[in-house]
Amino acid sequence: MPKFSCAYPDNKTSIDDEIRSRLSPLVTRISSTLIKTLESKSKQEIIDAISAVEEYIDTGKKVKSKSGLLRKALEENWMPNCTDRERETNKIIDSFSEWYELAKEQGIAKASQRTKDGKGILVLEPTGDWTPLETIMEKGWTLEYLRERKAR
Repeated sequence: MPKFSCAYPDNKTSIDDEIRSRLSPLVTRISSTLIKTLESKSKQEIIDAISAVEEYIDTGKKVKSKSGLLRKALEENWMPNCTDRERETNKIIDSFSEWYELAKEQGIAKASQRTKDGKGILVLEPTGDWTPLETIMEKGWTLEYLRERKAR
């Protein structure tokens, strides 16, 4: 399996764009130790470690050093529990669950169900109409707005 390679033109580390975009929220400065660790791994091993660290951070546990956690994940070959797609789906479901509870409390929604194709969500409005969630959001009933409204 080919290993990942960091180049040093003009004292700047050259890192694959996909990995760079995934690293930027985790690491403000790439240390020489982290570079050596990255160079010893394949691209897939790096992506798996980053995904595992993102999962760990999403649990809400306190992290002293994200770069230290990433280095540990790389050294110990951490694997994510979920695929990136599953993790994104879980975030959407969590957000919808919170949105739905607030919307129900505030009389905006009475029930919800998945669309027949399983790709969307329909919300039962007080009028008795089933409306796509996207349409309700476009009307301004966003999670942020419902949170603000509840706080008043």
